[in-house]
Amino acid sequence: TLAAYRVDYLLIGGQAARLHGVQHPSYDIDLVPRRSTENLQRLCDALNLLHPRWLLNEGPGGIVEARIDGRWLEPRHFPPTGPAVGLVTRLGVIDVVAEAAAVGGHDAWARRATVGRVGAATVRIGSLEDLIASKEAAGRPKDYATLPALRELLALQRRDDRSKVRDPADGPADE
Repeated sequence: TLAAYRVDYLLIGGQAARLHGVQHPSYDIDLVPRRSTENLQRLCDALNLLHPRWLLNEGPGGIVEARIDGRWLEPRHFPPTGPAVGLVTRLGVIDVVAEAAAVGGHDAWARRATVGRVGAATVRIGSLEDLIASKEAAGRPKDYATLPALRELLALQRRDDRSKVRDPADGPADE
């Protein structure tokens, strides 16, 4: 839906970690949209198709939700700073994040973003380094639980990258 509406966003949080290959459970989608008025309107148009409601609380007792004032999401519902805006949709929980801890907003995440696939859609996802920094700064138990796997994956990737570096003084590469 977001791709069909040409929403410029990055996927962060648990689902981004899963796309990187970390298999910890994640039951929501966290995204950081580009903050232009036009992009926020496209985001609202896409999310309105999913019948959003405000996420008021999520815990052992379940999800507490409320009807959106005015019935439809509008760009004004997404302030430039502050906590994530939680939504319950017919496809699940979506958190729209203005600025994530330790990393910042869309432009900061975009600097090191990578690309992943979700079904037929190509999505930009936060880098492992940025996911780690954000989860460390958030300091929640669920974030701490994911950190060891994220760090291990990053260390493996860095080792693989170093092993691919060849010294030109060693002569031509074997073919």
